[in-house]
Amino acid sequence: MQDHRAPVRRPLHLLLIMAIVATVGLSPGAAGAETVNGLHTGPIDDMANGAFHRPVMHTVSLQGGFVNMDMPEVDFGTSVVDGDTLPLSMSEDELDGFTVGIQAKFDVLDDWVGHRDREQDLIGEYIRHAIYATFNHTHVDGDRSAELAPGAGDYCIVYEMPAPNNSLGINLGNGGALSEFDTEYDIYEAGVGTWCDRPLLGRDDTVLSLNVGLGASAEKLDHDGWTRSLQFNDALMRARYKIDSYRVGPEVGATVTHRVADTGLSVFLNSRVMPHYFHHKLDYTQWTEVGGAPAEEQMLRFDRSDSEDGIGLNASLEVGAAWALTDNLSVSLAGVLGWTSHAAQPDTRIDETDDPTHVDTDDSTSVAGIVGIRLNY
Repeated sequence: MQDHRAPVRRPLHLLLIMAIVATVGLSPGAAGAETVNGLHTGPIDDMANGAFHRPVMHTVSLQGGFVNMDMPEVDFGTSVVDGDTLPLSMSEDELDGFTVGIQAKFDVLDDWVGHRDREQDLIGEYIRHAIYATFNHTHVDGDRSAELAPGAGDYCIVYEMPAPNNSLGINLGNGGALSEFDTEYDIYEAGVGTWCDRPLLGRDDTVLSLNVGLGASAEKLDHDGWTRSLQFNDALMRARYKIDSYRVGPEVGATVTHRVADTGLSVFLNSRVMPHYFHHKLDYTQWTEVGGAPAEEQMLRFDRSDSEDGIGLNASLEVGAAWALTDNLSVSLAGVLGWTSHAAQPDTRIDETDDPTHVDTDDSTSVAGIVGIRLNY
């Protein structure tokens, strides 16, 4: 009887093994062949009758979750308390938000490696080689307000540059002040590279995945704040700090996944590092309005730009679990710790003796909870 099934494409050395099996006349039809992570655990004659199944070739993963990010604080506004110059308020250092992303992985080559054991079973495994592409968007924000109570200290406005009359600022007395400082931070990340999967411990259901690629990100940090006097309605200051950042560099990652037999449950541990070149650009604008000041100081605007370049490092550690709903669909839950060197923040001018506002860098950390869904096809 003719077999009208569609032919199954197999690597060349796999076809040679099948040809040898057919030549020596091993009987077909043995039942119960299995694959585990591409590991063939059945008799060798199962190879001859096509009972061996290739691993799924391609995957698409979607993910989303919450993020808490720890950012360096930014001084904002000026007060003088007991002779000491202090910030009137500071930016929120704990920013909350969300992250969403997509990853596509496409198999380009499957290498099968095998041998016969003493019972003439063919033991082997697939080493999967793939290319991948990823995209993620993270948004976090926060705000902080503060009040300088009347009599607690003097409210001052320090100019970013000397006014036309060479004044560097104005002291508005101890009548009190209010301030508010809002922060929004968006990160857009993309990456492409190669991926390799192979079982770690022979028959054991543990897989090591290695990836090497190129990563890049574009970041937009926006601080918007104001201060105003409680005593004088026409005395206020507003400032806007916008920092655009770009990072690009190689990224290297490793994932260990262990599947718990007969449960559909997998647990995994992933790590990733990305040394990179970074570029930060700051655009800063300050507006002041003081109705009772000399005419040259009543309404002022100062604009300033600054930039910084250098070498930095990103790193992350992820641990989680996945559940297979069907052969081709799974869901996952994971926690992620992230660390970034040289995160950009403005170093602000709050005293007449300070340097002009400029870009400064410090470390930032993040914690995320991620829910994902993966489709195999």
